[in-house]
Amino acid sequence: KRDQGIGYLGGFIGADGRPSKWPIPEEEKLMFMRKLVKEGLFDLEAFSNTDTMAKEKMAIGKIAVFGAQSGMGHFQNTLYQTNPEMKYELLGPLLNKSGKIKTQVEKKGRSGFPVMFLSADTDKAEAVLRFIDFCNSEQGWLLSQWGVEGIHYTMENGNPKWIPEMKAKFDADPAFKRDQGIGYLGGFIGADGRPSKWPIPEEEKTQFEKWQDEYKAKVPIVFIDKVSANYLERDWPGLADYRDKTSTLDYEQEFRRAIFASTDEEALQILQDIRQKYIDAGILELVEHVAQKAAARDDIGW
Repeated sequence: KRDQGIGYLGGFIGADGRPSKWPIPEEEKLMFMRKLVKEGLFDLEAFSNTDTMAKEKMAIGKIAVFGAQSGMGHFQNTLYQTNPEMKYELLGPLLNKSGKIKTQVEKKGRSGFPVMFLSADTDKAEAVLRFIDFCNSEQGWLLSQWGVEGIHYTMENGNPKWIPEMKAKFDADPAFKRDQGIGYLGGFIGADGRPSKWPIPEEEKTQFEKWQDEYKAKVPIVFIDKVSANYLERDWPGLADYRDKTSTLDYEQEFRRAIFASTDEEALQILQDIRQKYIDAGILELVEHVAQKAAARDDIGW
């Protein structure tokens, strides 16, 4: 994706309606990050943490602030069990420069689904595809989210409902639900219609599900029926040359290196050097091309 040039514009539209590669003063952001490091407020392993390392830290509440999904599936089986008095709160709602809530922005329609691969040598392709088809059927949805009818849930007026004894066990020990196999098939489900087809009544929700609803309410999803400015770069004559010149550049990695530089002067020089390489490759000309194309349209929203 990087080598195709996608994302180099950053997907940002400035206050003047023009695309911008660097919408926020990067020097200001860099100095703030260096301040956090200097004051011991930033995890020095943040950029090298493996998933296991991060989960180990979060399981004991070692991280005060993190930027990611809620982690509810992890916390409800670890930190919230050993320390029930603790709860990570969603910061915000954060406001943008217009004073509006920073929302989750989505395009209309299905915007993506993890790709699945099968070995060309497998003799079980038909069985695997039947399994995936089942996972994406209503029967598969029920098995994934609700378990086995008559054991974990019953159907009432066309809607699944937890058997009270089972719900009590799930509420008391989230690991029990996992050990019953509920939730394991979720990774094979594509366009997931379960929440809308069988919404969970408020009285049926666990405390963790209610907390998750609180988070969603603070960061609502806004659908924008527009296209990305990134698509307008495709007919820029210098695009192929620009891709060649920037294919080995890594702005994010250089920014991280600048965070840990010995001095502020060295940090700012690292930032300037990598930005100059993009400028030399033609980023400003590319942005200008996209800006002119965008000015002639009213459907650019990213």
